[in-house]
Amino acid sequence: MASQFEMDMLAEMAALSMASMKALSGLAAITAKETGSKREYLSRILEAGLRDLEKTEYFSIPPGQREAFLENARARYSDLISGIQ
Repeated sequence: MASQFEMDMLAEMAALSMASMKALSGLAAITAKETGSKREYLSRILEAGLRDLEKTEYFSIPPGQREAFLENARARYSDLISGIQ
């Protein structure tokens, strides 16, 4: 069973994830009105985000765990962006 702290952290992450998705969805909708393509905007955001994940230095992640961490982060980021309708 998860501790109260773990539940609070998971709830915080869920809230931040939803807020990010809603904000990006709104921006994509605005872009779609201007360009006719929500997908093009989201593709650019996905590509830029994946590239920036690779460039960022994660000081709390040990070097031996960096690749596994990045694989997990890339998968979660890709899921988040692809979940935007």
